[in-house]
Amino acid sequence: MVYLLQKDRLTREDVRIEAATYDRSTKTMEFTIFNSSIKLGRVIQWELMGTKELQTGGGFPLFPGSRRVVRTNWESVRAAETVSLRFADFSLTQALSASTK
Repeated sequence: MVYLLQKDRLTREDVRIEAATYDRSTKTMEFTIFNSSIKLGRVIQWELMGTKELQTGGGFPLFPGSRRVVRTNWESVRAAETVSLRFADFSLTQALSASTK
């Protein structure tokens, strides 16, 4: 399937952050993004924020009806508090209630 010229663009309502997990033993954070639409989107940049910590990452495609799991090093003793996703037409920021392993 080719998504070169879509009539409709991905919107904030099409995307949600489903889960977040912090693993103390490996010092990693993981969060899952879900695209509930039939539209292709592209995350331009993501950010995890804690009380004094900030971790950023590069972009990736978000395919229609799919989930994307993002894993990153997280050196803090506490889980990240917020995640932000930047797309071409909008940004999505959400508070996290991460489960801890």
